[in-house]
Amino acid sequence: MYKYWIYDSDSKTKLNHALSLSIIYKSIKWFILSFKKVPFNKKYKKNNIESKLFFDRGFILKSINLKLFSREFLSHVELGIKDLKKRKKIEEKNSGNYRTFESTIYSFDKNGLKEFNDCEFGKKILETVNNISDDSFKCKNIQLHLNYPNETTQVFTNSNIDLKNNKHIGFHTDNNINTIKAMVYLDIKNGDGAFEYVPNSQNWTSLLSFSVKKAIRNSGLMPSNIETLNKLNSVWKFIRLRSEMTAMKASNPIIKSILIKKERLGESPGDVVIFNPIGIHRGGQVFKSKRIALQIIFSPEEKIWAI
Repeated sequence: MYKYWIYDSDSKTKLNHALSLSIIYKSIKWFILSFKKVPFNKKYKKNNIESKLFFDRGFILKSINLKLFSREFLSHVELGIKDLKKRKKIEEKNSGNYRTFESTIYSFDKNGLKEFNDCEFGKKILETVNNISDDSFKCKNIQLHLNYPNETTQVFTNSNIDLKNNKHIGFHTDNNINTIKAMVYLDIKNGDGAFEYVPNSQNWTSLLSFSVKKAIRNSGLMPSNIETLNKLNSVWKFIRLRSEMTAMKASNPIIKSILIKKERLGESPGDVVIFNPIGIHRGGQVFKSKRIALQIIFSPEEKIWAI
C-alpha cells in the first residue's frame, strides 16, 4: 500500500538531495515519537460493539438530541456563527467569491471547551469515545465549520490544478497523533454536505507512511499549488507522500478505492460521526444549502497530539 501514497507527476524536476535528507531525518524523528501511537494499537480495543466498529471500520455513527446542549454552550456556537458570517463578508468584499479555508472555521476558547464538557451532549460523546479504547480521552479542541453552496473548489482546493470535475477533491488523512475526532451536525439539509469516510482506510496507513507524510507536511509540501508540487517533485520519489489527495491522479489505485468504497455519514441535524482521522475522509461538498458542524478533537495526550 505504501507505494500508492506516492505523489506521481509527469513533470521533471531536478532532485534536491538536501531537502530529501531533511525529510528522511524528520521522518525518523516522527517514527520514534509516534511508535505505538499511530495507527491505534488494537491491544487497546475494548470488548464491546462500539469499539469493534471503530477498530474495524474506522468510525461510529450516532444520533444525539441537540436539545442536550446547554444554553451556555449554544451562546458560544451563536458567537462563532456571527464571527464566521462577518469574515465571509469581508473576504467577499476584498477577494470576490474566493474564500480561504481559515475563514470557514471558528475555534472555541477555554470557556467554550468547558461548557461543552459540562453539558449533557458533550458528556454523551465523551462517554462513547472512552468506550472505544482503554486510553482515557479528553476534549482538546473544538472548531465550528460554516460552509455555503459551491465553496468546495474555492475553500478546499488551492489552484487551477484542482479541477472542478475532480471527484476526489478534499479527501485526506490527518496528521495528529493519538486522536479521535467527532463531527457533530447542527444544520444540514437532505444530506447536503454530509461527511464521507472510506471504511477500514485507517489500516491503509502504516506507521512508516504516517511518519513520512508528517515530515512532508512539516516541510511545507502540502498545498496543491504549482510551486509546492514542483518542490515536492524535487525530493526522492519514495518519500513523495501526501496526506492531502486532491492533486493525486484519478488512475491511482487509492483514488479508485475511495470512489468505490466511500460512505456518506452525518446527513441530519444531531448526527455525530466519531472517527479515526488516520482514515481517508472529507467534510463533504455543499451544493444547495449551508452546513453548520462542530469538529471536536479528543486525545489522552496533553500536548503531543497537536504537534
